[in-house]
Amino acid sequence: MKIKKYLVFLILLLFSANVYAAGEKCEDAELKRLKSIAEKVEFRYEYEEINDEDEFGSYSYANFKIVASNLNPELKVLIINNYYAGDYREFKYNDSKTFTLDGFSSGDKVSVTIKGYVGNACSGKTLSVKKVSLPYYNSFYKMNECKEDPEFKYCSVLLDKKISDMNFYDEYEKFKNGTENDNNGKIIDENNGSKIDIKIVILIAGGVLLLSVIVILIARKRKRNQI
Repeated sequence: MKIKKYLVFLILLLFSANVYAAGEKCEDAELKRLKSIAEKVEFRYEYEEINDEDEFGSYSYANFKIVASNLNPELKVLIINNYYAGDYREFKYNDSKTFTLDGFSSGDKVSVTIKGYVGNACSGKTLSVKKVSLPYYNSFYKMNECKEDPEFKYCSVLLDKKISDMNFYDEYEKFKNGTENDNNGKIIDENNGSKIDIKIVILIAGGVLLLSVIVILIARKRKRNQI
């Protein structure tokens, strides 16, 4: 009988503890402190160039890695697919406060979620979501055109946008002809690199043409008057 009473008492005690924990509130001050720690977490990328070949010939691509630094034991830093199904990857805290995840592709946009990992009601709270944008690997940088003109804008190993064969060769032709367009509708003078506004060129040419017509008409009128 006494054993049953003790078991009932223990069950009630555990139930009370669970009810108390469920009703516990994540205090604003604690949430603010954790968010401040989360903001210190930083990300950078690294990449490894890989050369391979198939039935069509050789090709190259890049395997990207994301490195998280300033990790903290009070945080969970995650790349989440499905959190509740356990489908996520974690930047795990260690003594170096740095962790690397690999297997990312050129141009990936990666969302990293930082959650609280503490012994209070703020545990599991989302503190921050940070975006890591990976650049595009540019295999065209190995082309002969880039060996000849390494300063051409599409001759960098990494680019902010993906380019096609057509993009590369069209822009390279403009580059070689000294007519490489910029965002303001200007052309670059091949001789001195200065930019000339196309609208100004058209206005000047139109003005010269109009003046020539006026001079010709005046000359004809004078000739008729002399006759």
